[in-house]
Amino acid sequence: MINTEKLKPILEGYKAYFPQHWEDEKYKWEAVRHFQDHWDIEAEDFEEIFTIYLCKEPG
Repeated sequence: MINTEKLKPILEGYKAYFPQHWEDEKYKWEAVRHFQDHWDIEAEDFEEIFTIYLCKEPG
């Protein structure tokens, strides 16, 4: 079980850190968005979806 009292200051620190480091962190969030937009394990052509996901160009 996660101790939310210990997690709270960590999340607050990350939120404070994030705006100054957006340019360094942006690729992670873009990768997650690309994954969410394209990944479909139920797709008829799973190989094509898999290839699209893996071939995402940065930026």
